[in-house]
Amino acid sequence: GGGGGVGGGVGGSSSRLHSASNPARPLPYSTTTTPSSQLKETQRLSQPSQSHTHGRAHSHSSTHTQTHSNPSQSQSQSSHTNAKVVHTRKLRLASASDRAHWDNLANLFSIIQSCEMLEKAYAYKSIDYDSYRKECGMLINHFKTTRKLTQLHSNQDISQFMRNYNLSCPVAFERLVEIGVPHGEGGGKQKKLVAEVVQHFITVMDSLRLHMTAVDELLPLLSELADSVNRSQTTFAGLDRVMNWLTRLNSMKASDELNEEDERQLGLDLDSAYAAFHKSLE
Repeated sequence: GGGGGVGGGVGGSSSRLHSASNPARPLPYSTTTTPSSQLKETQRLSQPSQSHTHGRAHSHSSTHTQTHSNPSQSQSQSSHTNAKVVHTRKLRLASASDRAHWDNLANLFSIIQSCEMLEKAYAYKSIDYDSYRKECGMLINHFKTTRKLTQLHSNQDISQFMRNYNLSCPVAFERLVEIGVPHGEGGGKQKKLVAEVVQHFITVMDSLRLHMTAVDELLPLLSELADSVNRSQTTFAGLDRVMNWLTRLNSMKASDELNEEDERQLGLDLDSAYAAFHKSLE
């Protein structure tokens, strides 16, 4: 996801910057539990290998042997083993939807951390403004899409998420949550309205790529896109086709879904309208 968009752009410079400013301190993700690491650890613990089983049996045998020489040490090892069993039960995932949920949280974690590194790299002039603006715009758009997928709608939800995983990224929080546009583009109401149109276009197109074809999934996204276009007072080719889709979805039931042909046609109409919208800004 989102984090990957910036990996190639600023990964090297931002890593060198971090090492130069604090060489004795490891990167945050080396000492912090992340949603991705929790998911991987859960999958590992949920499917123990034969070598692990043998290792636990060997450990039990060794503990039994040492009981005669040091009973207190044996009791401590036994308590530690029991604690691990309880921990495994707590982390075990129930279904594929749980794994998808953790994947989305991992993407959100990566986006926030990448934005923090990008902002620091730009502040110390490790990258030029054009590269910063491009990468930051991509991160902001991916953040807003991923935020919907994780259902963290309010700013307080994002703050709690960051506290839960010890994610200390105040600059990224300000850029992604509070400002919503790259540095240097915050001036002027029109620029912010245009950024909202871009965000809603990308959100709808990403949803289609994830095969979200139910009416109750697409209709709110298309409505937000139409509202943002109206507020920006921009006109461009293909807007009429987007509005036709909005009218059509309004006439369908919430449980209805687009078939494969309609899904492809809506995707094509959105791509064409998005390209025309960008051209109208030139």
